[in-house]
Amino acid sequence: MLTRIATRLKRWQLPLLFGITVILLVTIIGSILFFEPEPTKTLPKVGMIILGDIKQPGWNASHYEGLREACEILQVDLLVRDNVPEWSGLCPERIRELAGLGCSMIFLCSYSYAAESLETIKAFPHIAFATNSAEHHAHNITSYFVRIYQARYLEGMLAAMCSKNHILGYVAAMPNAEVNRGLNAFTLGAQSVDADVRVIVAFTGAWEDSKKEESLVRRMILERGCDVFSYHQDDQTVPRTALAEGVDVIGFNTRFDEDNDHLLTSIVCQWNTFYYNIIRRFMKGELNFSKNNWLGMDQGAVSLASFSRRVTPEMRRKLKRVKNELEMNTRVIFQGPLYDRQGQLRCGEWEIVSDDTLLERIDWQVKGVEIFE
Repeated sequence: MLTRIATRLKRWQLPLLFGITVILLVTIIGSILFFEPEPTKTLPKVGMIILGDIKQPGWNASHYEGLREACEILQVDLLVRDNVPEWSGLCPERIRELAGLGCSMIFLCSYSYAAESLETIKAFPHIAFATNSAEHHAHNITSYFVRIYQARYLEGMLAAMCSKNHILGYVAAMPNAEVNRGLNAFTLGAQSVDADVRVIVAFTGAWEDSKKEESLVRRMILERGCDVFSYHQDDQTVPRTALAEGVDVIGFNTRFDEDNDHLLTSIVCQWNTFYYNIIRRFMKGELNFSKNNWLGMDQGAVSLASFSRRVTPEMRRKLKRVKNELEMNTRVIFQGPLYDRQGQLRCGEWEIVSDDTLLERIDWQVKGVEIFE
C-alpha cells in the first residue's frame, strides 16, 4: 500500500516540478532580456561667465574656486566660460551657448555683463541669472554680492594707523557704485583713526590694466608721497609694484604666500560660502523672491587675512573690536552726516544710507577723497 502511494506521488510531482522549473527559467530569461536599468540621474547645470582667466589670482580665481567648491558640495554640474571681455559682444553669445547646453542658472561675474546682455537675459525667462551689479533689473535677474565694504572700513583703519605721511593710495578700475562704496568705506575707516588723513585715488578705466596700474603706483609714491596702498582691480599688479618699492599694501581677493612685512594683510571673501547660499536658494525656488542678496561679516563671508609683523598688538586689538561690532551689526559704516568731496550733504545726521542706495546709487566719493589725474 505504502509503495503504491509513494509511486503515485512521484508520478504527480514530476510534472509539477518540471512546470515550476520552466516558469522559473522563463522568468529569469525574461528579466534578463527585458530589464531596463534606472535612468542615470542628470545633474542640474550652472553656468559661469567671467572676465579673466580662472587661474589668475585675485577676482577670477577666487570666484571660480568658490563656485566650483559650492557646486561640488551641492552636486551641481558647473560649466565655465572665462576670458570674456565686457562690451565685446561675447557675453550674450556665451549666455546663448550655456543656455543651449542646458544651464538653468547662470552667474554673470563681471560688473557690466548685465547691462551688456539685458535683452539676451530677458529672452531666456526660464533661466535664473545672478549678477554682481544691481543697476539693471528683470524678473529673472538677482543681484548678489559680499559686503566687501565692511572689510574696506577695517583696511582703511589699518592703512591710516600704518601711514607715516598720512597719505594713502587707492588704485581702482572706475567710479561705479561697487567701487565707490568700497572707496568711501575705506576713507571713512581711515578717518576714524586719523582725521587729517588724505586718500588719493587713481582710476585706470579697466578691471585689468597692468601697465597703467604699475605706472600709477610708482607716480603716486613719487608725486604724492602715498606710503600705504589699497586697490580695486581684478589682478595683483598693485601689490606687486608696491612691495617692489618697499611700500605697505593691503591685498584684495586673494591670500598671499610670500612673507613680506609690507604686505599688511589682505581682504578675503569666502565665495564658496556665498555661492553655496545662492545656489541653495535657487534649487529651492527662492532665488528671485528677493531683489538683492548680500552676505557680510556676520555670516563669515568677508574678513581680513593674517597680519604681518608690522601690525602691532595694539592695532590688532582696535581692529578686532571694530570687527566684532560689524559682526554684531552694532556699527553702521554709512551713517550721517556724510558729505561728498564737493561739500554736498549726502546723508543727514543720524540717517543711514540704505542697501538699495549702496548697491545702485553711490555715484559720489566722500569728503577726504582726492582724484589723482
